[in-house]
Amino acid sequence: MRTRTSSVGFWLPVCAALLLAGCDHADPVAEADNTIEMDASPGVINLGSKPEGKSTITATVKNDKGVPKAGVTVRFKTTAGRMESGNGSVETDAAGEARDVLITGADATVTAKSGPVSADIDVFIGGVNHAPTANFTINPATQIPGGLVTFDGSSSTDPEGNATLATWIWTLTSDNPDSAPTGPAECTGTNPIICTFPTQSSFTKTFTNSQSVAVALQVEDDQGLASSNANTRTLTITGNLPPIANAGGNILTTVNTQVTFDGSLSSDPNPGGAIVRWDWTFGDGNSSLNNGGATTTHTYTAASGATPYQVTLTVWDNGDGTVVCNPANTPPCPNSKTASATITVTVN
Repeated sequence: MRTRTSSVGFWLPVCAALLLAGCDHADPVAEADNTIEMDASPGVINLGSKPEGKSTITATVKNDKGVPKAGVTVRFKTTAGRMESGNGSVETDAAGEARDVLITGADATVTAKSGPVSADIDVFIGGVNHAPTANFTINPATQIPGGLVTFDGSSSTDPEGNATLATWIWTLTSDNPDSAPTGPAECTGTNPIICTFPTQSSFTKTFTNSQSVAVALQVEDDQGLASSNANTRTLTITGNLPPIANAGGNILTTVNTQVTFDGSLSSDPNPGGAIVRWDWTFGDGNSSLNNGGATTTHTYTAASGATPYQVTLTVWDNGDGTVVCNPANTPPCPNSKTASATITVTVN
């Protein structure tokens, strides 16, 4: 079952809420950088002929290094049914675990809270098939024509257990579709392209044209129940991927000392691609534009004070490599793409 964890930047001690009762200390609770991990056993309750069933909820409190914390107070609450503790406090044992029992006849979300940290977990009633949830990644999300793209739906989930996921159905809708299919065989049509994979959560594909592709995934479980969400992402196929700017690391220097800036680690991921122009702005009102190379120098005449100077490198690529470029122009090529990177310079 899935666990969700959240925290806030401050908390009020439990004792503050009980001052009228005369307490003189607060129960120990988790700190803001702690985490709570949750488990439900069972995660799906089979009621049979009974109106309610039980699930043991375990909350494990860990510090910022992942070490379980003993003696910490945890409170449980539920969106349906009731907790055996009556929403009272439960203390973690030597393994950092606090336990309570959910009693419910309906699907429920149980929340465990300790100080500023909370987490929740879903518990379902058996006998009802719950819809799976589609989720996926595209890698890379921007690719050149002919480049391989991986579509991965393995992060999709099913409340009854991910082993029940049976079919992944992908829909690819393009604004400039390829005239001929590029495979795989499970993909049919031209626009949209429908790719149906039984028992296979990922696949790879290439595209011929430059285009923007809306990618949607729907998953079905082994009973044919489809995900209620059709998760959608965008893939961009372009003849010219943007360059990657690298301005180096942050710099510490002194007034009236010449500083060298080096953008030579910037790159262009396109075949035959190259950086043709480097523009620097130094954060003190000065700049070095189109200096003819990846490196430049600058001397600061005033200390930066409490806020370091922000130095930005902007690089321009050679477009798709089919035309002559002039670095003096902005952009230097008719179809140049650009990227920027920023570092800080502290001047004492």
